[in-house]
Amino acid sequence: MMPSSAFPGACRLLVFLVFVGLAQPAAAQWYFRQGNFSSTAGEGYARGMGALVAAAGAANMMNSEAAQNYADARSAELDNRLKATQTYFEMRRVNQEARDAERDRRKVRSASAETAEHEAPPRAAPSQIDPHTGQIQWPALLAASDFDEPRTRLDQLFNHRATYGQLDGDLYLSAQDALASLRSILKKNLRTYKSSDYVQATKFLDLLAQEARLPSA
Repeated sequence: MMPSSAFPGACRLLVFLVFVGLAQPAAAQWYFRQGNFSSTAGEGYARGMGALVAAAGAANMMNSEAAQNYADARSAELDNRLKATQTYFEMRRVNQEARDAERDRRKVRSASAETAEHEAPPRAAPSQIDPHTGQIQWPALLAASDFDEPRTRLDQLFNHRATYGQLDGDLYLSAQDALASLRSILKKNLRTYKSSDYVQATKFLDLLAQEARLPSA
């Protein structure tokens, strides 16, 4: 039998164990009601590890999104640079083509001007028509009296041309009429002229016809 002196201590221990046994469920219920989900240290550790893994996953996802955003931005930057480079070289090509076309046009104009200059009949020399007075130095055949009337008209008209620069309108038509009269007289008396004098006279009339269309030198 237990000694009577030990009974009070044993009773106190029994009461403490019963109290602890009853208090643990109550404490666990209080823990859950307060929003804490770990009733034990092991469960708390497990939940902490779970939260850590979830945080690591979220960090990886954010890093992945950031990397994708950077890649997209880098791609857009490269596209913009490529487009800028293509635009630059396209503008250079267009400008070069424009310069080449302008150079070709200048060459054509220059060649045309040279051709026209070479193909144009020569102007009258000062010894043939005085550029200041318009006086005509007639060949010997055309200085004959048969040609007096149309020759005098042409002398007057070329004097006007030297003074005012050009024969316009009726004056030009009058010059052509006088030249036609000289040619008619030449043809009418063709058999009486030397061939060399006739050729010289007709060439001189051609020269006068050209000068009548142009400003005075």
